[in-house]
Amino acid sequence: MLSGRAGQLSGEGRTPMYVAVDGNAFGIVAVADTLKENSVAVIQALQKLGVETVMITGDNRRTAEP
Repeated sequence: MLSGRAGQLSGEGRTPMYVAVDGNAFGIVAVADTLKENSVAVIQALQKLGVETVMITGDNRRTAEP
């Protein structure tokens, strides 16, 4: 049951983390990064300065996509 929910959360771009009590899976906590409201403007300003910008992430592709 928890693995199905973890898969659903991951598919939504969240990172699921299992919670255990006394060594037994008890629940899931999911975290997600949010796009900051000035992110686009900052990237555009860097590009105008000639700075090549890239995104590197250890998350899954769904998490990294806008």
